[in-house]
Amino acid sequence: MEKPEDLFVGFDIGSDSIHYSVLNSNKNIVYSPKPIPHLADPVQALKQAWKNITTKFNLEDIKNTAFTGSGSESFPEIMPGVTQEYDSVTIPKGAKIIEPDTEYIFHMGAKDAYFFSLANINGMSIITEARPSSKCGGGSGTLIAKQCNRLLESEVSQEEIFTKAEEMARNSENPSKFLARCGIVIQSDLIHKQNE
Repeated sequence: MEKPEDLFVGFDIGSDSIHYSVLNSNKNIVYSPKPIPHLADPVQALKQAWKNITTKFNLEDIKNTAFTGSGSESFPEIMPGVTQEYDSVTIPKGAKIIEPDTEYIFHMGAKDAYFFSLANINGMSIITEARPSSKCGGGSGTLIAKQCNRLLESEVSQEEIFTKAEEMARNSENPSKFLARCGIVIQSDLIHKQNE
C-alpha cells in the first residue's frame, strides 16, 4: 500500500481575495485553484477555501498550514500549530519554487506592490534588493480591476476582463498618458476621460 503524501497548505489573505495552494513534500504544487473574492469578509472565503481543500484531500495528510497577508499575524495565536510569514518572505520563496532561475519579481497586489532582485550566492537564493510601494502608489491592482470593470460588460468574469485588458495593452501602439504615481490621481484622471 502506497504511503499517503505529505501536504502543505498556504493561504494568502489579500485585500480583495483569498489565494491558496497545496504543495507536496517535493515542493510541487498539487492544487492551486482560482482565488476566492472575499468581499470584505475574508473569514467566509477562508472557510470556503478550506472546504475546497478538505473535499479534495485527506485532512490527516496535511502536515502544516501557513498564512500570509492581511491580519495573518494573529492566526498562530488563535490557531496553535499554524505558521505565519510575511509577504516579503513568501513572494520570493514562491517565485523560486515556480521558476528556480528567477532574478526579478514584480508583484502587484490589490493594495501593495513589491519589487525584488534575487541572486544565487553560495548555492542560496538571496534577496539583493527589495522595494515596497509607498502608500500613495498602493492600490494598483484594485485600480486596474476597477477600471477594467468600468470599461467592460458586468457579465464578463474578472479573468476574461484581465485577459482582454492584457490583449489590448499588448496591441496598443501609444504609451499611456496617465503617468501619475498616485493611484487616486490616476483613477480620477481615468474616470474623467471615460466620462468625456
